[in-house]
Amino acid sequence: MMGDRATAKGFRWCSVELGRVVFGRDADVTWTPPVTTTSMDTGSQQPLNSVRSLLQYPFERRTMVEKLNVKELGPDQPDVKISQQEKERGKLYTLGFSRNWYTRKAWLSGCNQANALFCFPCLLFKTAGTDKAWIESGVTDMKHFSEKVKKHESSRAHMDNNTVKLAMLGRANIAMQLDEGNGGRLARENNSSWVQRGLRLS
Repeated sequence: MMGDRATAKGFRWCSVELGRVVFGRDADVTWTPPVTTTSMDTGSQQPLNSVRSLLQYPFERRTMVEKLNVKELGPDQPDVKISQQEKERGKLYTLGFSRNWYTRKAWLSGCNQANALFCFPCLLFKTAGTDKAWIESGVTDMKHFSEKVKKHESSRAHMDNNTVKLAMLGRANIAMQLDEGNGGRLARENNSSWVQRGLRLS
């Protein structure tokens, strides 16, 4: 089923669906944006939605098509190896990260290079007031992880990023959002087109 439609130069409509942009005229032309970027550190390919990719190539710098693709992909949730030794009542024990957390908190994203946990929506939008550990260094404290998660997801910054900005991305006026990522070119062309029509009618 087609998603929201927006006009583009030379085509009657375009639709963003499942991470693709589909342009339509007499025949459909589909362009699927890449799902990987090249790491600046190693030159290797990495998923568009990975923590490393989002840290190296911030979300706000990406085109609207790339942003919608990242949203469609959702948070990258790889295995994360965290080993934290704790001592209680004379007994030594080791704490680690369980993948069950990904099921419990869908907004969690992991980095298997830094071996740390991040907040996916906050990493995208970085609203002022966001705890930097969730968007820069990553969280590794497993002893207090449950408390940190509870505190973070009840913060205003997280709720704004997760339930407002991420939820609305691609839903409100897709034509306008695509045009913003294109430097306003479509709006200028549409305005020019209407001006020319007005001159012909006058």
